[in-house]
Amino acid sequence: MFRILETRELGRGVKQFVIEAARIARKQKPGQFVIVRLHAHGERIPLTIADSDPHEGTITLERAQTQVPNEIEGLVPFHAGETLPWRLVG
Repeated sequence: MFRILETRELGRGVKQFVIEAARIARKQKPGQFVIVRLHAHGERIPLTIADSDPHEGTITLERAQTQVPNEIEGLVPFHAGETLPWRLVG
């Protein structure tokens, strides 16, 4: 499980998440992404790692709302301090 440390609205339909993911933060390289699955049989959704802080053990993900609803809309209700029920693969 991964904990959300901070959420922020960057603009209309764009949300940013700072997530505690120490192993991914230490190993990630520019241009890499994570695969998010909201549940065991869910859609595999790639999200680019916008930033990382290996010292703090965090990664930053940004998500833009789309016109076509998909499973990633399940990200929207999460707030800082909550633990994500996702599977996150770096």
